[in-house]
Amino acid sequence: MTSLAPLLCVVALFATALPARADLYALIIGIDRYDTLPDLQGAVNDAADIADAVSALQPTDMRVLLNEDATRAAIFDNWASLAAQLEPGDTLLVAYAGHGGNEPAAFPDQEDNGRDENILLSGFAPRGAPAGERIRDDEIAALIEATPTANVVFVADSCHSGSVHRKSTLRARYSAIGTIIDDPLPPPPQIARAEHNSGKYSIFFGAVPETDLVYEITEGQQVRGALSLAFAAVLRGAADFNADGIISMGELEVYV
Repeated sequence: MTSLAPLLCVVALFATALPARADLYALIIGIDRYDTLPDLQGAVNDAADIADAVSALQPTDMRVLLNEDATRAAIFDNWASLAAQLEPGDTLLVAYAGHGGNEPAAFPDQEDNGRDENILLSGFAPRGAPAGERIRDDEIAALIEATPTANVVFVADSCHSGSVHRKSTLRARYSAIGTIIDDPLPPPPQIARAEHNSGKYSIFFGAVPETDLVYEITEGQQVRGALSLAFAAVLRGAADFNADGIISMGELEVYV
């Protein structure tokens, strides 16, 4: 599922042949190990594959956070550090593979289903301080809005990923977390989505609509997420349909 705002299908996103171009930055997150949720098998594989593909594009700066290193604080800090380096026209790629979930919406009138989608980090538990180890969709939207004039590509290979945001015979990238008790997080920022900054574009790829689950698959000898598998292939040039060495927004959308 994709969301493009504004729709500028001729914009060059990734240069597979490495001509002169704007700079590429990346934050790549993969979580298999969870303290209280079922472990996954393929999210770290997804992160490693995407990181390898990004490396070939010679990014200016790439950060990789895996398992317990992918804390809420680390994700926010690394995003801010990368955003501080961005110049107009640069691209920031953020890729997440791991569990997703949902919770009662902080602003129900803004959500058709009355739920906020979230990504669940390694140390998450539904009670007390560990409940803070999650990131809600409105918070991700705020991070994108606060990322100056650069272009943002956000890939979420997790369950319920239709608005921000993984089952092999089938392991699901989803956990029903129930009611969060003694939530340490304040309400998320209220994003005026209609006021999106038209001076940049953002692209969001969620593995499934926000009501669905994502199942891990087996590709060769590895457990993977299908969206991450396809996206890594994009970065290696599979979507370069006109063989010009550039992956445009339109080619990216069509291939994935």
